[in-house]
Amino acid sequence: MITDQELKGLIRKFIVSSNALSSLSGEIITTTRPDNSGKEDAVISVLDNHNDEIQQVTINVNVYVPDINPKGYYEEDGIRLKDLCIICKDLFERKSLDLLLFKEYQQKVYNNESTSEHFINNKIIYKFNNE
Repeated sequence: MITDQELKGLIRKFIVSSNALSSLSGEIITTTRPDNSGKEDAVISVLDNHNDEIQQVTINVNVYVPDINPKGYYEEDGIRLKDLCIICKDLFERKSLDLLLFKEYQQKVYNNESTSEHFINNKIIYKFNNE
């Protein structure tokens, strides 16, 4: 059985070693993101972890991108979001890690109006054989 903390560590190690998100202005976080960070942070969280013989885990990697204010009001940084969406898709889609077998990948961009930022939600489902 792989614990939530071990899963977050595996994903963080994979992201860091890939250098794919090295251009982020913030950090790669496995705990709570600081309030009003204002930076491009990647936050790793485990949503679901079934401890069966075939363990299925659902992991979120949310990448936050501050909005820009070029015209006197905040709007999404469309260019940066597009670039990071492509980077994340290339990084996570169809990639198995160590003993984790890739199953499914979904990506969606959400608006967080309360903090004037958008975030890319990367949802990855892996399977692990506990035999």
